[in-house]
Amino acid sequence: MPRITVVPTDGSLGPRSRASVDRLPLDVEVAGAGEARGDLLLFLESGDVLVASGVLALLASLDTSGADAAVGSASTSGTPAALLTAVAATSVDATPELLEHPTVAAVLWRRSWWEQQSLRWPDRPEQRRGVLARALAAADAVDVLPEPVVEAQARSPRLRKAELHLRAEDMAAVARGLDDLHDVAGSLPPATRAHWYQNVLEPAISEALPG
Repeated sequence: MPRITVVPTDGSLGPRSRASVDRLPLDVEVAGAGEARGDLLLFLESGDVLVASGVLALLASLDTSGADAAVGSASTSGTPAALLTAVAATSVDATPELLEHPTVAAVLWRRSWWEQQSLRWPDRPEQRRGVLARALAAADAVDVLPEPVVEAQARSPRLRKAELHLRAEDMAAVARGLDDLHDVAGSLPPATRAHWYQNVLEPAISEALPG
């Protein structure tokens, strides 16, 4: 059985997050990316709670397809239709909707491929969306599965936390995040840049500045 290394992007896992990892019926270790011994990598933020069936689906798909990564989605409002249909070994050129995928913890990566890219998750959460998009764009083959991998994906949109008020002290982080999303365009295949601007950057600006 392949080993999965769960890498905490915030340095450690919260109690519920760690419990969800321990419940996985798989060979799993928790370690930093530099100490990983697993065949596969799964990056978790401290509040992410895994859905075991989703992780198992990603693992089974990679075992069959040989792709660089597998992405899980869920049938909730706002998810692009292209990410709600199972497809093996696609890419951002064939499926530009991959660039809209926001959930770092819902992607299972081959460690050998990841290490070749010299990528790392930034300490600031608002910049991780850009790293995720760059990584998906660099992959030659990505499996897409309509399976929730973390609890937040399976949750009804009405039950999700809504950030309706932007405080002045939050603006620096928001601005850094928008700058980073803008910079991502330079690393994308030219044919996908218009999709990125229209479906990722513009909605992010609208969400930050609803007025």
